[in-house]
Amino acid sequence: MSATALRTGAAILRALSAASAAHLHAHALKLGFLPSCLHLCSSLVKSYAASGSVAAARQLFDEIPGRDVPLWNALVSAYARSGHPHHALDAASAMARDAEGARPNGVCVTSLLSACVQCAGGSSMGTL
Repeated sequence: MSATALRTGAAILRALSAASAAHLHAHALKLGFLPSCLHLCSSLVKSYAASGSVAAARQLFDEIPGRDVPLWNALVSAYARSGHPHHALDAASAMARDAEGARPNGVCVTSLLSACVQCAGGSSMGTL
């Protein structure tokens, strides 16, 4: 499968329902694309989370060896966007300790800022 096809598939994944993501996930496993295709894994994590299945996103994440920065970012973002800021902070902390060498980047920091605002209740936003 070409890189272009994977990127196109990843874009489509973001619009899928949880049931459709699960179907595609099962098909990708059957074809042997998972867990080796980290780009597809990241897209599935995002898709599950966007459809409200954060637990399925985490389960998939936990099954992937050799996690890269985009996969970690997908998990941190999934938690932050789904109203689980403490889990987002915990995931970023785990990322920083990751034996594979993944380190938080600007994408991760953006998600963490959102999580911190949620933890603070957002009450002081907009005031100096």
